[in-house]
Amino acid sequence: MCLHSPLFPVCLGSPASSQQMDSSLRAAANPPTVEEVEAAEEIDERFFRYMTCPHWENLKVEAYWKEMEEKGAEQPTDL
Repeated sequence: MCLHSPLFPVCLGSPASSQQMDSSLRAAANPPTVEEVEAAEEIDERFFRYMTCPHWENLKVEAYWKEMEEKGAEQPTDL
């Protein structure tokens, strides 16, 4: 479904079995049903649209360096 939807900019997969891979490939090859589109839109509206931070990349890294700066440490910048 994510390959057919502008709501999902990335589609990652790591199937644990060949059956899961087959299911994922069938889903990618066929457009989503009306019900699936409606469900995705509802989930987006209820849970994701108003998030202040819609990603998790570097959050722990940024928090780490913020805490280190508060303690007087500096990140080396001469690399």
